[in-house]
Amino acid sequence: MKLDSTRRDTLKLMTATAGGLVLPAKSQVETIQAVSAFSPGGMTEHFFRPLWLQAQEALGKKVVIEYKPGATGAIALSHVAKAAPDGHTLLQFYSSMLLTPYMEATSYDLLHDFTFIIALADVVYGVAVASTSKYKTFEDLMVAAKAQPGKLNYAVAGLGTGGHIMFEEALHRRGVNMVSVPYKGVEYLSALIGGHIDCAVGSTSWGPQARSGVIKPLAYFTRERIPSYPDVPSSTDLGFDINDPYPLGIIGPKGMATATVQKLHDALKAASETPAMQKVMYDAATPKLYMNTADFTTWAHKAFFTKGQAMTRIGLAKRQPRK
Repeated sequence: MKLDSTRRDTLKLMTATAGGLVLPAKSQVETIQAVSAFSPGGMTEHFFRPLWLQAQEALGKKVVIEYKPGATGAIALSHVAKAAPDGHTLLQFYSSMLLTPYMEATSYDLLHDFTFIIALADVVYGVAVASTSKYKTFEDLMVAAKAQPGKLNYAVAGLGTGGHIMFEEALHRRGVNMVSVPYKGVEYLSALIGGHIDCAVGSTSWGPQARSGVIKPLAYFTRERIPSYPDVPSSTDLGFDINDPYPLGIIGPKGMATATVQKLHDALKAASETPAMQKVMYDAATPKLYMNTADFTTWAHKAFFTKGQAMTRIGLAKRQPRK
């Protein structure tokens, strides 16, 4: 029995996730090092690994994901900033990395030491509780937190992430005070499921736990409801319009040749539009958010300051980076 192309591509993605990214031997001439600022697993892994599988044949290069976690992305960013601008060292960009210079001194200049190649998808953040929690809705949580100022807590996957900023902004608008508890990546899930924290703020990387019913998303910071979570209210539904984009994309060192940037852009854009990759994005609740090189660059320069202002306003910024 023949497999249809979408199913066949999906099986390829599953194989790549279980093993590694591979090309036919004749194509294994050069290698692209795709640097990840996070440990294996989690939302960025689930998005970028199948994306590279789809793109690498068009690029004619084998793609190897190199993990350099730590320091809120600063280690990975520093590595890529120092790399040759030949298109062989790239960074899997997660837009919370924009906020790192407001948290600590960095060896790189975020706006001038990198080439912003393409943005492809949006990271959706939300608020979730354990399925056994007494808080059944977002309003339940807000009412309880307002009645007990500073008593309820919430987990975040690192201080100063996009979700952290959005939730603090929501709390500010509701006149509520909760205590943030930072964790390394998705380590907060075990604490949430075990009832050690009241709620968690994170991305849709908690999809398997939500689908299995061990956690319950209460809200997502989106303009409209997410198709794969139709029963979870958006921030618009809840009356606060907090839905800033936090794109996933690819960046490289400064000084990359225009032709190299264009080839990468075209291959990655085409890869993101394949039926198999569209299914990956639907299942991961990662909406499409495409920006070409020029638009991505413009967005980064603007967002660096607007998101930094938000961090300062809610008291998360520890320093002001060089303008």
